[in-house]
Amino acid sequence: MNKPVLLYVVNTWGFFLSHRLPIALKAVENGYTVHVACNFGDRNELSIPEDINIHLVNIDRQKLSLFSNALIFINILKLVYALKPNIIHLITLKPIVFGGIAARILKVPLVVVAVSGLGFLFIKKNFKTTVYKFLLSFLLRLALKHSATKVIFQNNDDRSEVLRLSGVSPTQTTIIEGSGVDLNSFSIPVKPEDTPIVILPARLLVHKGVLEFVDAAKSLKSEGFDARFVLVGNTDSGNPASVTDEKVESWCSQGIIEWWGFCRNMPEIYASSSVVVLPSYREGFPKSLIEAAAAGKPVVTTDVPGCRDAIINNETGLLVPPRNSLALAVAIRELLLDPNLRLKMGIAGRELAKNKFDIAQVVNNHMEIYAQCFKNN
Repeated sequence: MNKPVLLYVVNTWGFFLSHRLPIALKAVENGYTVHVACNFGDRNELSIPEDINIHLVNIDRQKLSLFSNALIFINILKLVYALKPNIIHLITLKPIVFGGIAARILKVPLVVVAVSGLGFLFIKKNFKTTVYKFLLSFLLRLALKHSATKVIFQNNDDRSEVLRLSGVSPTQTTIIEGSGVDLNSFSIPVKPEDTPIVILPARLLVHKGVLEFVDAAKSLKSEGFDARFVLVGNTDSGNPASVTDEKVESWCSQGIIEWWGFCRNMPEIYASSSVVVLPSYREGFPKSLIEAAAAGKPVVTTDVPGCRDAIINNETGLLVPPRNSLALAVAIRELLLDPNLRLKMGIAGRELAKNKFDIAQVVNNHMEIYAQCFKNN
């Protein structure tokens, strides 16, 4: 008997590696032949597990031209035709649109769609984004009008938006909060803190709240706080919302922040930190906040979709309004002044991670969805 074929389509291998690899490895363990179609981006040095088959598809997130997107669609269509997957799992918007249409044309038995965030279209509000939303609505209705589609959302706000845009039935949807975390990789440090370290772990994009973080750091340092403020992540030259390397280096030279860049050993980074900050304008369900909880670190984040879902306000962290560096500075100040509050919130965060974010539960939820393919056929 041939093994069932599972095909993931995702923008980049780096994102798949950090957010979906445990699910894919469990699928291999359960007897699936697993393929991943993606772009390697700037992380092609990362290793590939031998049980996973990789197919290079240049899914450029930024290109909007008809020709480039038609080429992406044709490449995905050809791959789906060649592999004849039993299940296709689509992650992020372009793969969802193009992979969903390809799956309809080729009658893939089960289409799993993972909405991991809605991006700049739902952050900016202007004529251009209104036009793009109209186009997105049309494409989503084409892509998701499949009798065997299951749509996974990470928060209810995104679910409501996509239901309105796509016409998908609520019965075809489910909520899985985030991509999970391996609790065994994180622990609460027992050593006393030295100089407090406040980190923002994210790609250095404007809508991640980088500018507000820098303003808050500048304000608190001017008040005489002996704390280190650190950006942990790279800039993204392919994203128009990215800050530039020159700008970040300027902040460093002024002594406002430190820049540690992209770090693979995040458990060690969290262990060395005192407060984790994510002043984002909108998220799906941020992995950084899940990891902060697992590491027993208090969080300051914004009261927006995705971020507010990942913490318990005043128990595991503090919520502040988005795009408000003053409110952000006030919340960080509160935690810097009270080590006992940091410890209390960190312990509560660890309990939250145990109860809601364990990777084992996230993986099992996906295996149950995949199993529907064979129950329905």
